[in-house]
Amino acid sequence: MIGRQILILVAVLGLAAAVLSAGLLPFNSTARALPSAGTDILNVTGSTSIVSVLGSETIALTGSVTIERSDPRIEGGVEVVDTEIIAMDLTGTSVTGPITVVESATLASTGEIRSLQSPPDDFPASSFFDSFIVVTVPGSPSDPLILHNVEPFHLVPTSGGIEVSLAAWPPTGVTYQDVPEPCIPLLPVLPAEVCVTSLSILMGEPKPTPTNPPTPTDTPTPTVTPTPCPAGKVPANGGCGTPTPTPTLTLTPTPTITPTPCPTGKVPANGGCGTPTATPTLMPTPIPPPNDDFADSEVVAALPSTYHGDTTFATLELNEPQPCAGINQTVWYSFTPSTDMTLIADTVGSNYDTALAIYSGTSLGTLGSVACNDDGGPGLLSRVQFSATAGVTYQFQVGGYFSSTGHLDFNLVQLDPPATATPTPGVDSDNDGCTDAQENGPSATLGGLRDPDNFWDFYDTPAGSPPARD
Repeated sequence: MIGRQILILVAVLGLAAAVLSAGLLPFNSTARALPSAGTDILNVTGSTSIVSVLGSETIALTGSVTIERSDPRIEGGVEVVDTEIIAMDLTGTSVTGPITVVESATLASTGEIRSLQSPPDDFPASSFFDSFIVVTVPGSPSDPLILHNVEPFHLVPTSGGIEVSLAAWPPTGVTYQDVPEPCIPLLPVLPAEVCVTSLSILMGEPKPTPTNPPTPTDTPTPTVTPTPCPAGKVPANGGCGTPTPTPTLTLTPTPTITPTPCPTGKVPANGGCGTPTATPTLMPTPIPPPNDDFADSEVVAALPSTYHGDTTFATLELNEPQPCAGINQTVWYSFTPSTDMTLIADTVGSNYDTALAIYSGTSLGTLGSVACNDDGGPGLLSRVQFSATAGVTYQFQVGGYFSSTGHLDFNLVQLDPPATATPTPGVDSDNDGCTDAQENGPSATLGGLRDPDNFWDFYDTPAGSPPARD
């Protein structure tokens, strides 16, 4: 029996040594317990590589993610923390212009932190996120494209392209990456035909939660001791002077009337006695801004425009979306362009940490997300540039990072359009038998994508077939 126990012990020790040598359970003498329930807001940088009908490119991204985590639970003898990316705010620039990446409003990006050893020391740990995103990219000639994935990006911590374990939480300095094979498409397929070949996010330092400013301390007024005047003089006009004699007044005494005392618990009232009335304490009622609710959105009449306000008593109404940065205590503006144009919305001039979200649509329950930005700059202020379509009403939700409030300046301007060139009559730049003027003319089959070899030539998109050149 003793021999059998020794064989089992040797086998267990051999298995543990093999696991450690394989790097699945790296030894850590300073291991710590998994974190309790809470929320982390992390500054991040990253990149994504894509392929499309226009070719391939890698786009750098910056912004923040918000991660919510549960209390640890025991599963299979180890601690597990459930996690979810509840908000994402990433921006970058592609060859077609600025892009934004936000968290999907319909598909949850869930994950976990799973200890690789028994409690109480729970690090190192494995981790992952199955991420769903919404990407807004410039369209051609004007409409922006709203793309999303239905197959998740499986993001895991990596080093040099190899999956590694976490040594602590939050994972500052750790890159979460997915290199899917085959690539993951962004839908709808037409006309974009965009497929993601890699997505990586480098987790940075946690973003601090705003705190209330310190209460100012009153500075005591210094006491000035006046210089005494000589005998027979009094202070006058900053110096000393002769005192003015005080006139003698003869007062007629007022007859004393002794009132009849009231019994205990009663007070004099209306010539008799009555019950004292308590004086009510009046509290001022906070008044929210006039455009606090979506239905009361302030309409921007002309460009450029700047609107000033105070968000101290602004609120978040029932079912109001919060797409990024914990946007809260919001006000609303709306604008309907009469022509296609590029718009820039920002909060430059405000004195607090702002957040800015843009939607299309005319009802709160059916809004379509266009973009959301927290610190597009400068500093803690917000900025979004996007392509607007004639006749479409855009809603601008302006608020604070979580509970931040203060003086708000909301600015909306049109980016100056480029000068319109005119093709030279009779010139055929790509030698396809059609002049530039013919190829640049109106056509019901234009797909909205320019030929990179000829500025005047568009790709056509016949129904049911992929894009083809004229």
